[in-house]
Amino acid sequence: MYVFSIEHTSSNMVRSVGRKSAYLGELARSGIRVPWGFVVTRAAFRRFMELVRGEIKRDLEGGEPRRSHRCEEEVRDG
Repeated sequence: MYVFSIEHTSSNMVRSVGRKSAYLGELARSGIRVPWGFVVTRAAFRRFMELVRGEIKRDLEGGEPRRSHRCEEEVRDG
């Protein structure tokens, strides 16, 4: 599984979701109010980076980022 809601994380998941997310889950399950959220696991992030590494590298080497113009238009028109 690659995505968890925060209340479904716990301290025994630190290696897969990170310390902050794991302990926010512990707080939520103990009754302390925490903002709603979700966690993308480290494995999901690594897989994503495998898929887009070449594109990111091209963008950083001086190519025009593909999404920048669209984002600027959305902000301007928003």
